[in-house]
Amino acid sequence: MAALPVSLKDLVRQSIFDELRKKAIPYATSVLLVDEAADAILLESNCSLTELMGLGIREKQLLFANRNQKDAPVVYFVSPGMDVAQKIVEDAARKLYTSAYIFVTSQASDDVFNYVSTNYHKAM
Repeated sequence: MAALPVSLKDLVRQSIFDELRKKAIPYATSVLLVDEAADAILLESNCSLTELMGLGIREKQLLFANRNQKDAPVVYFVSPGMDVAQKIVEDAARKLYTSAYIFVTSQASDDVFNYVSTNYHKAM
């Protein structure tokens, strides 16, 4: 039997799910935070909230929306811009979540990576 062709959309979707499964499942109540670019990727990849919940995500929120403290870990799925990095550090300073996992939609610049790695733990 010949293998069915796999679309790029399916590959992206599976990659997202595989990475989330590694980080979110041990914490069955994780919050998924996305920026507009990452949310568009989820939508284009047909990632439903029901499927995300099956991976241990209890809710999905937009990064730049007004958010309240959650007694839960957070999984960031975001684009690697400095504005996003600053918001992640701000969340740490506000102690909004118990722990954080950061996934970016593309490679982060050294400036962005260094900003988060230097300032995130200082903010905690």
